[in-house]
Amino acid sequence: LFLAQTLVDSGEPKQAFLVLEAGTGEFGDKGVFAQVQAAIKAQAYLRQNDPAGARKMLVRAGNLIPEPGGNLATLFLARALLAAGEEQEGMRLLDVAARGASGNRAIQGLVRKMRRNAASLPRKTELSGAS
Repeated sequence: LFLAQTLVDSGEPKQAFLVLEAGTGEFGDKGVFAQVQAAIKAQAYLRQNDPAGARKMLVRAGNLIPEPGGNLATLFLARALLAAGEEQEGMRLLDVAARGASGNRAIQGLVRKMRRNAASLPRKTELSGAS
């Protein structure tokens, strides 16, 4: 999952899709893998200028995460929302993750880093109007 995110960040969404699909065969289409996978796919679709695909994956990620909290799935969804130009919801999820991971220094560190980097994320504001 981290490799796929790195590929998206470096402008290689097609490669990210390949990595994610390979992981589906190994890890299935359930649980944390599917949650994070959907959030990364949303970002990959954004990189490909496909707002409809991104919206579909954001909805899927939101539906797969039963209760946002201090976990990686919530962080990845927050990052995808921020990249989609949905800053309020993305920052709200970062706050939820920070509160839910009060004893987890790794998650806390990721939340801090994401807050710092939120302004520099590539955004696709046209997604806000897509359905």
